[in-house]
Amino acid sequence: KKRFNEIVGKLRSIEKNIDKYYQHDIQEGGDKNMQINKKTPMIFISHSSDDKPHVELIVSLLKDMGFNQDRVFCSTIPGYGIGLSSDIYDTLLDLFRDHDLYVIFIHSPNYYGSAVGLNEMGAAWVLKSSFCSFLLPGFDYSEVKGVVCSSKIAIKIDGDRRTVQNLINELYDDLAGFFSTTRDTSIV
Repeated sequence: KKRFNEIVGKLRSIEKNIDKYYQHDIQEGGDKNMQINKKTPMIFISHSSDDKPHVELIVSLLKDMGFNQDRVFCSTIPGYGIGLSSDIYDTLLDLFRDHDLYVIFIHSPNYYGSAVGLNEMGAAWVLKSSFCSFLLPGFDYSEVKGVVCSSKIAIKIDGDRRTVQNLINELYDDLAGFFSTTRDTSIV
């Protein structure tokens, strides 16, 4: 009976998260068939366009780690964002639907003044996306609000230099694992 209850618990857990891995296709006969929905991994940078100078540096850091335009979406950086004549909201919807996202939140007063940014945060929370937070200079842990927990360790850009370097190396490890790639150990 104990083993049965364990199995039931595991099945309930799978059931709660099944839409993350499968999509329902309704055929003409009305039957629901499950098909594997393999989502490609993608880094999504959620930020305010007013913080573009800092975001450019973060995108450059990701590029140095080997994550190019095919793996990074950042709406304000040319080549990493929304294409000509594309609708921003449709593009965001497609990203959240079609990709397994690792979200990098760029926290600042500007971010919390951005309705789009806060909507992105909510969507990432609902989808249980992997994430990391950067706190821009002058922004403190106590100012983190919303569904992203302020007790989670973040990269505070104006923090202790050694700590920031260590956390960026940890981010690199996380991203390599997320993309199922091997980290280039020559990059520190």
